[in-house]
Amino acid sequence: MSINYSALAMAVGMRILVMLLLDTLPMLGNVLLLCFFVFFIFGIVGVQLWEGILRQRCFLKPIPNVTYPNYENDVLILYEKRVILVLLY
Repeated sequence: MSINYSALAMAVGMRILVMLLLDTLPMLGNVLLLCFFVFFIFGIVGVQLWEGILRQRCFLKPIPNVTYPNYENDVLILYEKRVILVLLY
């Protein structure tokens, strides 16, 4: 009966790697918390700086002379010449 030493050595090395990864989790948590804080602050600043700058610029132009099919599972809403097709599956 022989022992495969390379597999045993890999298992020991893998155990060391897993232990190191588990030891670094608190530090990774701190980095993620810092990233969240930075994105949160930049998000607030961005919303305050560019609020309303795109007002009335993004809209759906009505398509002339188009008839839309009536499907059983679809909802078709026509509101002020804006067409919104919501598919319900």
